[in-house]
Amino acid sequence: ASDGDNVIVPVGNCTWSSAVNITNKTITLKGSGSTTGGTKITHGGGDHTLILVSAGTKTGRMDISGFWYAGKSTNWNGTAIQISGPTGWKNLRIHNNLFDGNYPWTINVGVNTHGVIDNNTFKGSAFGIKTYGNGASDWSSTLTLGNADFFFVEDNNFDWDDWYGATGTPCVDMFSGGRVVFRNNTIRNGYFGTHDKARSTLVSANAYEIYNNNISGSDKWKALD
Repeated sequence: ASDGDNVIVPVGNCTWSSAVNITNKTITLKGSGSTTGGTKITHGGGDHTLILVSAGTKTGRMDISGFWYAGKSTNWNGTAIQISGPTGWKNLRIHNNLFDGNYPWTINVGVNTHGVIDNNTFKGSAFGIKTYGNGASDWSSTLTLGNADFFFVEDNNFDWDDWYGATGTPCVDMFSGGRVVFRNNTIRNGYFGTHDKARSTLVSANAYEIYNNNISGSDKWKALD
């Protein structure tokens, strides 16, 4: 595939034993649906992600939708999807997928890309989205709230199993700077979290806007950490 191509994956069930790499290009990758009768990709086990996007300096449209990702791995850098790209890249979108038990972390993304993850369902016994920013440079750059220079996580359904102790499951966890908007999501047995330098040895999460979320759970005591 080349820059700007549309790659359509047909109906079917497949098990992937290694990652599909999308390197130095931006494409539209579209499955045939995230429910029964659509495109189901099951993780074959081991230490790898399913889709690895390394956009390099490319800033074109990168769009991933219409898949059911099932199963877990030993990869802490994103079992279903791992993404990196240029700072300020706003043409990234991950939407209308089902992420089903993609332990440990479902998605790993560099939030300097300023993309959007929306209208997905996350479920099962797994963690959600792990984000990494630009480290110290985020803290030395001007912060303006309410603009587009954030990574957006919105209109998703996080329907986690009640599996992760007394705290629930992190839907988003921020590391090494980064700026995230978390809005209009429905969460069960989960919360929004960040890490600081004392906990992670990385630069603290820099900025976040959190609003219009519906958060619930069985005997869970926090919505934000």
